[in-house]
Amino acid sequence: MQKCDLPCAQQHHRAAHSAKNGGRDDHPEQVAAQIRAALASITPERLMLAPDCGMKYLPRATAFAKLQALVAGTKLVRRELGIAD
Repeated sequence: MQKCDLPCAQQHHRAAHSAKNGGRDDHPEQVAAQIRAALASITPERLMLAPDCGMKYLPRATAFAKLQALVAGTKLVRRELGIAD
């Protein structure tokens, strides 16, 4: 895995890797809050959300719910920023 050299690495990695957070990110608003926190340190163009951290070990329904929350949370923030889907 490539090391991130940005000073905000911990913040945006926390948002990007929400799948490993013990079920804390199953709601779109929780995902959106993490995205907003990451955006305090990085521009939207540079933020990439990557859910593949431990997803293969989750039950399919749980993984799918987390992905749905990731998409819905992303859409919330995109609307706030005036970015088209």
